[in-house]
Amino acid sequence: MQITHCNDLKSFLTDPAQVTYTPTVQYLPHRLAGVVRCYIMANPPIQFVMWTRDKHLLEPYETEGFAVMNNGSLLIDRVKETHQGMYTCTPYNVHGTKGSSLQMQVIVKEPPKFELTPDPLYQSKLGSSIEVPCSAVAPNGTTSPLITWQRVRTASCLHFLMFPLGILISHLLPPKLSLLSSHAERLILRGDG
Repeated sequence: MQITHCNDLKSFLTDPAQVTYTPTVQYLPHRLAGVVRCYIMANPPIQFVMWTRDKHLLEPYETEGFAVMNNGSLLIDRVKETHQGMYTCTPYNVHGTKGSSLQMQVIVKEPPKFELTPDPLYQSKLGSSIEVPCSAVAPNGTTSPLITWQRVRTASCLHFLMFPLGILISHLLPPKLSLLSSHAERLILRGDG
């Protein structure tokens, strides 16, 4: 058979599944859902991923509260302190595996808590401004939480000013009406510190 296109060549390039990156530390939020990430490359796609915790086989396919996601990462429905430990993942496809990840230390941390939350709905006259309060506190001894705002639905650009305890939306006009949601997280949960 003669290969005439790159796509023809790509279909012949098949390898065992492999881990491409191993974060040394991953933080999970206590009492919330958390994901232990396994970065995988596989062609053809992965069939399954074996996980270990503290050098013991973890059976997420048979353990309540655990699931392996389509990308091979491990989903924990409700994180407990007992989920801390050293994890590894080993991906497999029809051609086998190129090996396990390095060990990943999973640390369970308390998530930030909202002190002041926005109301579910704000109404105002057209052309006026709305101040939407929002603030969060981090558990003792941890980095201050980072509050981010996300536009849920909008028809056009929105003029707003963020400040430590909330957001100010100005010049409300019909095409600029939006739904916003806020989210608080510690920088440490994002892996930034």
